[in-house]
Amino acid sequence: MQYHIPKDFISSLLIKTDLVDLINDHVPLKKAGREYVAKCPFHEEKTPSFSVSKQKQVYHCFGCGASSNAIGFVMEYHGLRFVEAIHYLADRHGLDVPKTNNRTDTEGRDKLYQRNNHLLQIQLESAKLFESQLWRDQIAINYLKSRGVATAVAKEFMLGYAPQAWNFLKKHFAEQDLLDVGLTLRKDEEMQSRPYDRFRNRIMFPIRNIRGQVIGFGGRVLDDSKPKYINSPDTETFQKGKNLYGLYEMLQHENKPARAIVVEGYTDVIALAQHGIHYGAATLGTAVTPDHLKLLFRYTNEIIFCFDGDRAGRKAARKALEITLPVIRDGRHVRFMFLAADEDPESMIRKEGGERFLNDIDKAISLSAFLIQELTKGKNLEVLEEKAKLAKEAEILLGTIPQSVFKRLLEQQISKLTGVLPQETAATSQRVSKVETESTSRPQEQWPKALGYLFALIISQPNMAKLSSISIPEELKDIEGMDVLVGLLNYIDRHDIRSQGALLEYFRGHPLKSYFSGLIHESLDHDDIESFRLDISETFQTLKAQQIKRTIENLLAKKILSDSEKVQLKKYITDASTL
Repeated sequence: MQYHIPKDFISSLLIKTDLVDLINDHVPLKKAGREYVAKCPFHEEKTPSFSVSKQKQVYHCFGCGASSNAIGFVMEYHGLRFVEAIHYLADRHGLDVPKTNNRTDTEGRDKLYQRNNHLLQIQLESAKLFESQLWRDQIAINYLKSRGVATAVAKEFMLGYAPQAWNFLKKHFAEQDLLDVGLTLRKDEEMQSRPYDRFRNRIMFPIRNIRGQVIGFGGRVLDDSKPKYINSPDTETFQKGKNLYGLYEMLQHENKPARAIVVEGYTDVIALAQHGIHYGAATLGTAVTPDHLKLLFRYTNEIIFCFDGDRAGRKAARKALEITLPVIRDGRHVRFMFLAADEDPESMIRKEGGERFLNDIDKAISLSAFLIQELTKGKNLEVLEEKAKLAKEAEILLGTIPQSVFKRLLEQQISKLTGVLPQETAATSQRVSKVETESTSRPQEQWPKALGYLFALIISQPNMAKLSSISIPEELKDIEGMDVLVGLLNYIDRHDIRSQGALLEYFRGHPLKSYFSGLIHESLDHDDIESFRLDISETFQTLKAQQIKRTIENLLAKKILSDSEKVQLKKYITDASTL
């Protein structure tokens, strides 16, 4: 059976949720006239440009453009999916989320949520089993002690131990569930051989998402056998390229850390925490991805990459640089830290202590400095051909950076090295932007202006639109775009929409979402229902007049009119005189 969350429940949930109270629990707000303001939680700024409207139940940042309702805020601030955000708000009000079996556009998401919730429970229970095993096994305990891991840190990260057994988990969970979450595997899939435990005789590192749910595992051997580390495979609940080890624990210490340091391994994160550095996170056996960066930039404005100083570390750093450029924005900072060859954060911090490591973090080089290093490496800039090569490489890299002050400053710096600005890159980005603009469908641009004003009126005050029971005049129903307006009015009436924040759920996934969202911030408020109704009525009259004018112009443009068209023309001219 497939289920979905009824839209009526979502609307009522938004009515119950006061956006000002919700955001104030996360970001301190100050009253400023009719609105509330704060420094934006989604980008770095010195002067508050984040505005919250109690009346409209929407927020908007005039700096970065972030704008949404309570659901959107929870999704963006906590990194949750839509259904998870609904459950978050429902929990806040002590409500159970109802489900129906009617088919809607949300049923697929809800089915996935139900399935994921079951698999997440399997992994949480497995983590608890591994954790209990750790404290029963003296060899495993001694191993952690030898690595300098304190009991408190082990418990904070929920460390565990997978015993040397082939079917430790089998007696606790269903076979297929263990296969689905990657805790067991088959030697021969085609022959459907008997599943066995993936992790055996290993220290277990549960990987948790930002909600604290266990989504996967890493396991490390207690000796020098290979492979040293193994990880859960990608599953329905776990994607290595989208998650980071230690991020959940980081956010428990500070929900908006000043910086985050990205390291390679689980034990590096543990060692940092052991020495009071609680802002470490590790990739999960993969290179850094754009999703990793986007995830981290939700919570901090500075990321420091920590790499080995050998050739492999430099190569990984160059890859991280290239991944970073497309997601860099003004106010975001990225730095690169290189350790001595054959050192990793764990070994270095154990030898020299946390204070020395912190000093080295402070010496990490900026993204721009590292970029220039990479571009100039091995080049003799006294030779024109070498300058040309640098300019070409810079053109490619700078072409991936979004337009920003940072990008313009980089262009100026590279210009000093080459003697020319990367004009071709700028021209290319302009051409791409033009093509994208021309290829984007904007049907609202063909609508009558008066219809656009109607949309702005209704979106400004959906509560008054509902009370007014707006009826579209029959002669206007064929106007282009009017069917969209009818759909909007039906949604407002059917789902008891009373605020712009609730109305935003109608826009989610709508082809004209950006157009509708832009109208949210139009100031067309009416103090009473009568003035609102009068404005609607006058706008309908304007549409009628415009439609009659167009019809008259079309008829007059014809060289010969039929008798019926002559009668029609006379009627329209008479009608026009009465409007």
